[in-house]
Amino acid sequence: MLKSLTPKDLDGGVNLLDIGCSGAPDEKWRPIRCLVNYIGFDPNQAECERLDAEPREFLSTRHLPYALAGEDGERELFKTRSIYCYSLLEPKHEWLERFSYADLFEVEGTIPVTVKAMSNVPELAAFDADVVKVDSQGLDMEILRNGRDIVSRAFYVETEPGFVEHYRGENTFCQVAGLMGELGYLLFGLTLCGVPRKGPFAKRKGKTQVMWGQNVWLKDYVALEAEGRAGTLTRAKALKALLLCAVEGVPDFGYELAVFFRDKGLLSGEELESLSTESAWNLSE
Repeated sequence: MLKSLTPKDLDGGVNLLDIGCSGAPDEKWRPIRCLVNYIGFDPNQAECERLDAEPREFLSTRHLPYALAGEDGERELFKTRSIYCYSLLEPKHEWLERFSYADLFEVEGTIPVTVKAMSNVPELAAFDADVVKVDSQGLDMEILRNGRDIVSRAFYVETEPGFVEHYRGENTFCQVAGLMGELGYLLFGLTLCGVPRKGPFAKRKGKTQVMWGQNVWLKDYVALEAEGRAGTLTRAKALKALLLCAVEGVPDFGYELAVFFRDKGLLSGEELESLSTESAWNLSE
């Protein structure tokens, strides 16, 4: 069932927001790439035009030249030695200097950038996001909190907050987790990333201090319904939720949601039965 879904079944496709879109999209989206409408954010207008000119991998692709933050305005972007460490927040050098990758955060200059809150981006007014991926170098909480109207309608949210402050004023995992719980999301993915300290063990492989994590959050429609907060659900929204459970590899949660959707008349009994085997959730088969 899931492998035969078309954009028409999904009310135009799965809508993915990529906030901090440097690098290639994650390989996990490849099995459903022909169903994904992708919008990425990069504050560099020329880079957005370059990315838009590349061959399309998704159903549709667009890059918007905005830096996202908590509110509209002008801010300084700290340009670091590694482009992947660029941030609107200043690196916390007295902390980072203790670790082997401190040089990546060395500031080489600043540039003024126009920032927007996610909710105020005009191009998103008619874009009903199903997936929100945030890799903001310390601003996850700020971006999500001030875009909660968009986040609250999504099903799948990916964040990458630190467990400690790499930047001054960085939002940490505990703050992000509190907001996601408030919005009715459950944690399904947690990839921990550590870095060794400077010294003779700087290149050692093995256990190190956990510095940040890549997190995946899925919306708990069952609990939200019990609390009267599930909102209006459509068949297309239900199908997209099940498809995203398959992408994340969580058939147990997907099947629980499928039963819930069947009971709400959004899924037939035959469709529910077709999802009762693990192979039905393997999109690569």
